[in-house]
Amino acid sequence: VANSMLGQYAYTPIGEHPRQRRWAAVVVLCSAASAILIFVAAPNLSGRPPLFSAWTARSERPETSTTPPSSLDFELYKIALSSRVGDSRFIREFVNQTIAHVDPNFDLGCGGVKINGYLMPFGPQLHWVESTILSNDPTPIEVWQQYFDDLNDGFAEFNAFMHNKITMFTSNLSQPLAALRHTGIPLMYRRSTGYSGAASPVRELAHVLFPIAGRAYELAAPVTEDILSETRSWPKWNDEANECPRAHRLDQNLDEYVDVYNTYVAEAPEVMAKWADERGYHPPMLALTTVAVTDKDLKLLEDTLFADLSSITGMTVIEELRSSACDVYRVPTVSSKAFRSPVRYVVNYRANEKLAANGDGRSVGDYNSYILSTHEAITASYESWAGWDHWLDQHIGLKYVGADVMGIADELNEDLVSRRLPVGQRTTADYGDERAVHWYTGYAGSMTWEYWVIGCATASINHAADVCACVPSNNDYMFFQEYGYNCTGLGDWYSNSANDGVKRGLEPS
Repeated sequence: VANSMLGQYAYTPIGEHPRQRRWAAVVVLCSAASAILIFVAAPNLSGRPPLFSAWTARSERPETSTTPPSSLDFELYKIALSSRVGDSRFIREFVNQTIAHVDPNFDLGCGGVKINGYLMPFGPQLHWVESTILSNDPTPIEVWQQYFDDLNDGFAEFNAFMHNKITMFTSNLSQPLAALRHTGIPLMYRRSTGYSGAASPVRELAHVLFPIAGRAYELAAPVTEDILSETRSWPKWNDEANECPRAHRLDQNLDEYVDVYNTYVAEAPEVMAKWADERGYHPPMLALTTVAVTDKDLKLLEDTLFADLSSITGMTVIEELRSSACDVYRVPTVSSKAFRSPVRYVVNYRANEKLAANGDGRSVGDYNSYILSTHEAITASYESWAGWDHWLDQHIGLKYVGADVMGIADELNEDLVSRRLPVGQRTTADYGDERAVHWYTGYAGSMTWEYWVIGCATASINHAADVCACVPSNNDYMFFQEYGYNCTGLGDWYSNSANDGVKRGLEPS
């Protein structure tokens, strides 16, 4: 498409997923105690094992609990973004200097890097992932991030892409704001009014937006006496400026946020206390994540993500606002200590239309459609959820903290395959032998959702493959099959039914 960032991929509705060419039918039969997957497979011309060949259906396992899921069984533990190659050093230094304790960079193999930043109390985590080999789609993150940098230049004017935003809360803005200003990074100032509680004498919340890797991040804090005079000049979020104020608003009582944050500070582990001692303030806590979508995306989400969140996690998505200017939908996710840190999907009609009017293929709809079509063209072209595309690195992570580990793992396998969604499944040794399985699921919109379940390695359908940025599939099992040794040299693979007895981790003699 001329003057477009859609690349070579055409938008493909989820109902026309490429995997339909390989499966004639998927039927799920459910009873009160079990569920059975029945596959009628089309001829497999690829020579690769069919989907679910390494997985034991629930009907062949001991019975698992059928207790309905609770929204508190899943904890939001991570927000990750893919980032431009070469930016990791700046991101690491900036984040560690201003908003979060940062671990040493995690080696993903062949120059691939993951940056881990920790908000209070010690997570949720903020991740950034860069990799030359994984960034192999026609219009990769490098192109889009440059566009965002140009569009957001100076952070002088709000635009629809700024709804792709991570909001962090702190009880006092003075010192972190000084640290942000010291870096020289562009800042956008806003405030919102009408809150309750004693945290702010004027019952207002201050908002400071800033860019990392082309995307918007935000510090929010009560307007206290020490910043009161300065914030009088900060504009309020404004419908007339196409900013959709409801999308940026935290919940009503600011005292609740302050109380939780102060509890986190009092219980801060040593590594977070050391970070605070060096900077004079503690990192903020996660308060809100927003995602920019279109009404077309929203229709797809209602039938996929919203339905999955209801059936798998027990979360019911709430319509917070529906108007001619914008629609706001709230996913009631919780983070540490079950404190609410929701995810909002925002359709900002006027701001979306303003970008679309440029006609250059760079609207919110273009961006989201491109990402979804990339999931479908690349990730879904592999069987057994063995593939990957770099946009899967841009995700919201939900960690299962309930008791019915195998029941949830089975449900995820059954539900996601029946929906024919593009998925990258990976298995990590998060706690030694007790591995975790991750389902990175490509829903509509720019954010993938990751379901993380520990202690269910037999739920892997692709030989317990872990990540490996040395191959486009981001799959260490496929790397080992081709090269005969472990991708990064960091892992030790154990013989079990999930990986067919393959022993990896040592180079061949």
